[in-house]
Amino acid sequence: MIKVVASDPTAEELEAILSHPNAFYEIVDGEIVEKPQMSAFSRLIARRLFKALDEIATAQRLGTAVHEWMLVLDPARPLKRQPDVAFVSFERWPVDREIPEEGEWETIPDLAVEILSPRDLGRKTARKIREYFRYGVKQVWIIQPETREIYVYESPKRILVLDEEDDLDGGEIVRGFRLPVAELFRRTVS
Repeated sequence: MIKVVASDPTAEELEAILSHPNAFYEIVDGEIVEKPQMSAFSRLIARRLFKALDEIATAQRLGTAVHEWMLVLDPARPLKRQPDVAFVSFERWPVDREIPEEGEWETIPDLAVEILSPRDLGRKTARKIREYFRYGVKQVWIIQPETREIYVYESPKRILVLDEEDDLDGGEIVRGFRLPVAELFRRTVS
């Protein structure tokens, strides 16, 4: 378990956190905050979604999909989030612009996806959603494996709820992306 550390951690505290083999964390207002580990099923969902987004983004030359990358939303605050899946368009990060070799990626994704675990707290998720929109994310998808629903946030107040009878659609953000929700929640690995 990674603990919350003050914004001015000692070198030893920082090294212990960052070298942990299962280090999933975010930086919120300069503090290192543990990000709950995803279940095997949630990881399968993330893999499927990343793969589907990446295939269409590559084929259509729209941008790039990433999976569990640390993104710097506000370097001054500092605020660094690690969405489970994200999409960054070539409009925001041109195809010929190099990704940093070291450190985090200082960019705002067009789409941020969070897959909830039973340990995720509603207030923390609501805070993330507000922050994503405040910094320019165009859409946020909150995936709830327990209820097999997807909450598509077009703004903090405009939400579309999808279930297994629906298709998840990339709309104007990831044009051409369409995935049956039932397929995303399928429990087999094939």
